[in-house]
Amino acid sequence: MVFKYKRKTERAQGRDENVMNRAINSINQRETSIRGDVLQFRIPYPTLRKHFLKQPSKKQRFRLFFSGDIEQQLVQNIQEMDARFYGFTKQDLCILAFEFANRNNLPHHFRNGTAGEQWYSNVMRRYLELRLRTP
Repeated sequence: MVFKYKRKTERAQGRDENVMNRAINSINQRETSIRGDVLQFRIPYPTLRKHFLKQPSKKQRFRLFFSGDIEQQLVQNIQEMDARFYGFTKQDLCILAFEFANRNNLPHHFRNGTAGEQWYSNVMRRYLELRLRTP
C-alpha cells in the first residue's frame, strides 16, 4: 500500500471555474459551438458538455394563457361567487375562462367554447384553495 502517493501529471485537475464559465457563456451567446470551445479553451469535450447541460434552461417551456394577476382576478371572482352560494362546476369554470379570454381580447388556444382539460388541471394545481361544486 502506498502511503505517499504523488501525482505525476496535471491532467484532470480541477478546472478553473472562470475558464469554464467563459466557455459556457460563449456557447449560450451562440458565439461558438461546444466543439469550437473545446479547441479554444482546451477543455475536454465530455467535461464541457457535462457542465453546459447542467446549466438550467432559460427558455420558458410552457406559456400561461393568462398572466398571474389576471388569473388571480379570475380565481377571486369565482371565490366571491362561491361565497354568494353560486357554485361552479368544472364545465362552468372552463366556459367562464373562455368567455373571459374573449371579452378581454387575450390570445388563447381554447376551442369549442371552453378551456381545455389541461388548463383546468393546471389551474386547480396552482390554486389549491379553489373548490368547485360537483354536479
